[in-house]
Amino acid sequence: MFVFILEEIHSFVDAVSVLAGLGYVFNLKFSPEMFSIMANPTPSPSCTIALQLFPPFFNQQYSCQQLHYSWIYINPFFPEMFDMERTGFSSLTFSFADSLHADLTFCSRDGHLREIDFPMYHSDGSMDACYDQLDWETFVSFSSQEFINIVTLNNFDSAGMMMVLRGCPPSGDAR
Repeated sequence: MFVFILEEIHSFVDAVSVLAGLGYVFNLKFSPEMFSIMANPTPSPSCTIALQLFPPFFNQQYSCQQLHYSWIYINPFFPEMFDMERTGFSSLTFSFADSLHADLTFCSRDGHLREIDFPMYHSDGSMDACYDQLDWETFVSFSSQEFINIVTLNNFDSAGMMMVLRGCPPSGDAR
């Protein structure tokens, strides 16, 4: 069982929008330590861009008992999420009890609910192998707008690299 609740989805939708333009699928990693969304620019998988979100990012609830890997098609997942935010749904509960379906429940400020079920597909976690090749000694940080500009304005198809964007708690402590 996995669940997270976001009171405000704007930052999440904004961050996921950067990844949504990179390929056809999102690789998802659910762990007690963090929730990760990874994408590879098509047609070359030589670059991986990941969004890593730690439990404090989810201001209401984050619960994951065990490591789990899945993948989902970007369409219709992202367009549906974007449309929910655009039409006034401000909070999101993301959960799954079985590994084949994700349940997304959107709530508007006036209490209207919309539930959407998305198929998920089991993954073996091979995306994690990319992390083993990184030099974790050196890091740089930049604003989210700079991250968006870097990802959208550059062609990473031939680059052998990985970019990681981490969701920090409100205090700014990136753990």
